[in-house]
Amino acid sequence: MRSIEKLIIDLLEDIYPEQISMEELASITGYSKTYLSKKILEMKDKRWVEIAKTGEEIYIKFSP
Repeated sequence: MRSIEKLIIDLLEDIYPEQISMEELASITGYSKTYLSKKILEMKDKRWVEIAKTGEEIYIKFSP
């Protein structure tokens, strides 16, 4: 697992079962939403995270 993926998983595990918005994740990690979106989609394909979209906001949650 790459370091950004590990950082995201560690963060999501710490707040599980809560979710975090893409805005909050970008703010915490310092990475752009575009870069994080790409990584989150890769992680979703591996079933490490779940994604929910409400209106314009995207939320990410750990997938145990």
